[in-house]
Amino acid sequence: MAERVREEMKLLPSEQRQCLELKIEGFSYEETAERTGLAIGAVKSHIQNGRRMLWRKTEGALAKT
Repeated sequence: MAERVREEMKLLPSEQRQCLELKIEGFSYEETAERTGLAIGAVKSHIQNGRRMLWRKTEGALAKT
């Protein structure tokens, strides 16, 4: 399942993927904003939307396990 999530993350829009990757690595919203050049609100939005998209793409696979 982890491999499936990694593959789906590659298909996300680049800013969503980058923000999610930094969040997974443990960076705060502020640190992610600094690294990406985005506003904190945009970082939060990209993370939320990225999570939502990943959930939608993988929920069928989760139900099968």
